[in-house]
Amino acid sequence: MEGWYVLKTKPNYEFIVREQLVERDIKCYLPLWQPVDKVNIDKKLRPYFPCYMFCCVDWQATSLSSLNYLPGVSYVITCDDKPIQVDPSVINGIQTQVCRLENSVRDRAGNLLRQGDRVKITSGVLDGYEAIFDTRLSSGDRVRLLINFLQTKTPLTIERNLIQKQ
Repeated sequence: MEGWYVLKTKPNYEFIVREQLVERDIKCYLPLWQPVDKVNIDKKLRPYFPCYMFCCVDWQATSLSSLNYLPGVSYVITCDDKPIQVDPSVINGIQTQVCRLENSVRDRAGNLLRQGDRVKITSGVLDGYEAIFDTRLSSGDRVRLLINFLQTKTPLTIERNLIQKQ
């Protein structure tokens, strides 16, 4: 019977192990995130759980040693030499939370922005203006604000790094 299990990988081998599992037709899940700071200029995706990933395995078709000796794998998490099964609701919960975080936005100071938050434009032609955060746009680094212009809330598209939460 198939179930979710946790693999401990060697440092920085998560992507290599994922490729090998996919090549062997083993379903896997490696939760990823993309830091948005000046240090991570290359915008590489990073694992949420460094050195750990999930795989869905049927032990009737796959041996424990075949995973333990996969290049880049340290071991399968076990208790009394039996792999510990992760409840599917945990995997679903992580997927839901990662999806929610992927759709969230942070301002230049790292504050989490939600629809309706008051923000201040910190640079450019509109420097000093206040607005209301509306949504993140599909391009990722751009957001839509609602700015009070001529006594009406007018949509404005701007770079995320030009605003700060108040």
